[in-house]
Amino acid sequence: MSVVTATYILAAIFAAGGLFSILAAIFGWEWFFTSANVRILTGKMSRMSARVLYGLIGAAIISMAVYLCYNVNSPLR
Repeated sequence: MSVVTATYILAAIFAAGGLFSILAAIFGWEWFFTSANVRILTGKMSRMSARVLYGLIGAAIISMAVYLCYNVNSPLR
């Protein structure tokens, strides 16, 4: 597998994770926000604040995926 292919796969995984986080924030999935891993980060926040935070995290993860795709053939390689 080439480095370019691996980069695209990693970007796709990032994009899927970011989309999942944004969808959880939009729909307010109960099972998502009551899981132990989410409560570690948002335990003292209100549900609305946690939803906003996870929406922002999802957007940041998607922007990392876009950055990876944009710079896959960077001259620095």
